[in-house]
Amino acid sequence: MDHLATWCGENHLELNALKTVEMVVDVRKNAAPPAPITLCDSPVTAVESFRFLGTIIAQDLKSKKHSRGCSS
Repeated sequence: MDHLATWCGENHLELNALKTVEMVVDVRKNAAPPAPITLCDSPVTAVESFRFLGTIIAQDLKSKKHSRGCSS
């Protein structure tokens, strides 16, 4: 993570550590919990699913389109 933060700084990019989340996909039967990640001295939140470009992606790698209701 330190390398990523350094690279972003060198390339005029800014990481928003407060909006960064981690989703671990591990299909092993006896998966050990990963070590917590910190980014710019802020802990990264682990999530079971997240929404990206209108699609919800879950840890089991199933995805579904998120539709917004439209009222006329």
